[in-house]
Amino acid sequence: MIKRTFLLILISISLLLCSCSKDEIMSPQKQVQSDFDKFTNTVFCDIVSSNTINLHFTLAYPEKHGITDAEITFGDYGYDSFAEECKKAEEILDSLAKFDYDLLTASQQLTYDILEDALISEVAAKDYIFLTEALSPLTGYQAQLPILMANYTFRNKTDIENYLLLLSEFDEFFSKIMVFQKQKSEQGYFMPDFMAKNVIEQCETFIEDIEKNWLIETFNSTVTETKWLSESEKKAYCEENLKLVTKDVANAYGIIIDGLNGLMGTSTNEAGLCYYTNGKEYYAHLVRNATGSAKSVKALQTLTEEYIRDSLQEIYTLMASDPTLIDSLDTFTFSCTEPGEILEHLKLKITSDFPALPNTYCEICTVHKSLEESLSPAFFIVPPIDDTLNNVIYINNHYNNLNLFTTLAHEGYPGHLYQNVYASSLNLPAVRSLLSYPGYTEGWATYVEYYSYNLDNLDKNVAYTLALNDSATLGLYAYLDMGIHYDGWLYEDVLEYLNVFGFTSEETVHNIYETILQNPAEYLSYFIGYLEITELRDTAKEKLGEKFNIKDFHTFLLDMGPAPYDIIADYMEIWLAETSASTEPLTK
Repeated sequence: MIKRTFLLILISISLLLCSCSKDEIMSPQKQVQSDFDKFTNTVFCDIVSSNTINLHFTLAYPEKHGITDAEITFGDYGYDSFAEECKKAEEILDSLAKFDYDLLTASQQLTYDILEDALISEVAAKDYIFLTEALSPLTGYQAQLPILMANYTFRNKTDIENYLLLLSEFDEFFSKIMVFQKQKSEQGYFMPDFMAKNVIEQCETFIEDIEKNWLIETFNSTVTETKWLSESEKKAYCEENLKLVTKDVANAYGIIIDGLNGLMGTSTNEAGLCYYTNGKEYYAHLVRNATGSAKSVKALQTLTEEYIRDSLQEIYTLMASDPTLIDSLDTFTFSCTEPGEILEHLKLKITSDFPALPNTYCEICTVHKSLEESLSPAFFIVPPIDDTLNNVIYINNHYNNLNLFTTLAHEGYPGHLYQNVYASSLNLPAVRSLLSYPGYTEGWATYVEYYSYNLDNLDKNVAYTLALNDSATLGLYAYLDMGIHYDGWLYEDVLEYLNVFGFTSEETVHNIYETILQNPAEYLSYFIGYLEITELRDTAKEKLGEKFNIKDFHTFLLDMGPAPYDIIADYMEIWLAETSASTEPLTK
């Protein structure tokens, strides 16, 4: 899933208690609750308006939140701005602590808990500023911004004009990134040379045929189909976009290419994060943020190793008991293969095990050739929280062996699209939409991806074996991630480890090694998130016994919304107690 690119500029919040007229005097508890809502809304508005990408992809109608004059900008970038963000997060945390927790409503207490967790993490990041990376091939700005700009919704002329202003700022923003890259180099934290080469090649590919660039194609198509523009306006906007892309955007990518070429050879480390000063501590911080798990890296390594071993053993047992299984795994097919057909099939099949969802629409798009090699096999664009009717899923044709059925379960129903639309239907406090918990969102999407093998006509043993195989394979990547970045595994260590599991191609192993080096903790958000959810589910099964119902569990988890798993576990204890004591009939 592509998440909005957040450039968090947290500003200090002054708690201004509003005075009430004689007829509007509130009880102390109601006053605290009212002030808390104002506080979280102020935090939300200040963060979301700090840059235009934030604002546009979070709110379709910002004026309804009182945001009418936000600056058109990508925001600031660099060491000083990061340090200021951490300082302001600390100030907000101090303001948050002034609220009497016991006087808040149950839902406000949940928001308090999650916001406090996010702010503590933001404050802790001040020790690792130079270890952050803005240009990783998969999640870097040079890869993500074109996707976001291509999906920039035009609801009116102001949106078009704001979009064009952003294009004109590409080169300035990328210049700031390269200033920071030079500072990283001076401090001994510049990226490995092979990674810099990959980013350079990625940038060169994106602008090599600039007059046919994706941002020109998508803009022309969208504007041409817009009914509220005159023909002369359409022509003028398209000409302006062509000029900005071929000059400003091309120049911006040239700044990255030239800058990285100039810094080539200054890297002090071509291996995992643990070889940098404070790198091991940073990786542990990164893992916590990526997974939402409170478990230590060592504990996660043990869990992952046990899961891989147990899953493979279960697969061997199934094959021994069912001689036809191996052939069935080679010949199985899903009942539908077209994207639209698959999504409709999944929407119908999930109704018995997942709560109902408001009607929504999804468009399936294809990744442009200039970005195919640098982007994920598929991804979902998170829609604004006040406009979840229209959704977009991208499929990357570069991965021709993609299992489209389970991929669309991950990205669509009951995965990212479903979870996002469901969360929006809960009317959660707006500030929670800015708090990123990929361990929850990617963990959920991975969990339902494997669950989807049971949502077609596959034999039960085939479906279970396929899910076990996929999850164990993902576990291998997660285990390698921790080995490389926390324990310092080198290529030879990875090769030796993967040889045990039948990976004999040195080219394949080398590609895996480099992918993990460039994207630390990326696989962990998927796999550890998945493990945490299955652990919660198994705990609920054990404690509820005959009262356990999978739809009820899914509803509880979805009702929580994105959050760290230690907080979810605390709230699940309450849910389990209430469910155990309930005399209500089980959900069917």
